[in-house]
Amino acid sequence: MTNRGRSRCVKTRRNTQETIIKLFIEKTRSFVKEEMGLGPLPRSAEDARAWALSKLNRYASFMMQGGDHTLYAQKYPDRWKAELVLLVHSEERASSLTQVIAEWQKVNRSVPLAARAFTVRLAAGLLRERVLAVAESDHEIPIKRSDLRLTCSFVGEVLATFKAVRHFLRANPAVRAQGCPYPEYSAQFERMIVFVERARGQLGHSH
Repeated sequence: MTNRGRSRCVKTRRNTQETIIKLFIEKTRSFVKEEMGLGPLPRSAEDARAWALSKLNRYASFMMQGGDHTLYAQKYPDRWKAELVLLVHSEERASSLTQVIAEWQKVNRSVPLAARAFTVRLAAGLLRERVLAVAESDHEIPIKRSDLRLTCSFVGEVLATFKAVRHFLRANPAVRAQGCPYPEYSAQFERMIVFVERARGQLGHSH
């Protein structure tokens, strides 16, 4: 795909507060916030939770307030969807903030804002997959919702096992020194995780 073609799919603008990624084909605007910000160290778990909630509430106000035309619609009258992406420093932090987001969404169902928490590496893979999804000429095939849910569940179980083994081996270097293989995230495995994240989003928005 040419650079000119890619520019039609995604455009990024960054300032000191946030990164805004525009996915033209999806008509989606992603507001990306980094956990680290300008600080040299990641926040504590409690501070990270407060940080995530503050961002969720801030963007919820942006999406909902403003009268007949919300603040978001006033600034971006193109009617694109909006999403908030929280970039964090570790898989554990992403998992904990995913729970925070889920709890927040339960009591804020009317807010038209998708929200996710990812590590920088996974977020980069997800964005790449979303761009490539419109750049490649793969033929679509039908798939049952039950099969897609099974795939998501299976990959989730495998990922949880990977994380548990990696955590155990990091905490027990002697076991690793005996030759126990350390499970690495291959490029294909990361692509599968990205696919499942995208599929879960589609399943969650369909009825």
